[in-house]
Amino acid sequence: MSVLKNDRGESSAEFLNMADTIEVYTISQCSKIPRRFLHTLTNKIINLSIECHCNLKSANSIYPRNKHEAQMRRDLLQMAVNNIENMGTQIHILSRVTDKISFESLETWSTMLMTELKLIRGLMRKDAERYNKLKD
Repeated sequence: MSVLKNDRGESSAEFLNMADTIEVYTISQCSKIPRRFLHTLTNKIINLSIECHCNLKSANSIYPRNKHEAQMRRDLLQMAVNNIENMGTQIHILSRVTDKISFESLETWSTMLMTELKLIRGLMRKDAERYNKLKD
C-alpha cells in the first residue's frame, strides 16, 4: 500500500542508511587530506566510521528474546554512539591542523553526525520501552 508523501515518516532503519552515508562521506573527505596525516588522524577517523557502521549492523541483527540479548544490542548501540562522538573530536582536531577541509564540508559532516546521534538515541529509547518486559 502506498503512503502519501506528506504522511511519510522516518524509516525505522534510517540509522543504518545514515551510517552508510557517513562512512562514504568520511572516506571521500579523508582522501583529500595530505598523506602526512594518514597514519595519525585520517585512518583513525575512517576506522571510527567503519566501526560505527559495523556496530549498528550488528545491533540491528540482534532480535532480543531475553534481557541478555537486549543488553548486547544496547551495548552495540552505545559503542556506535561512542564512535560518533570520538569521530567528531578527531574531525575537529583534523580541521585545526589542516586547511584541506572546507567549512561547508565540516558543516555537512557535523550535521550528519548529529542526525545519526539523534537516530541512535531515539532507537535506544524505543528499545528500552519495547524490551523492558523481557524475561531474564
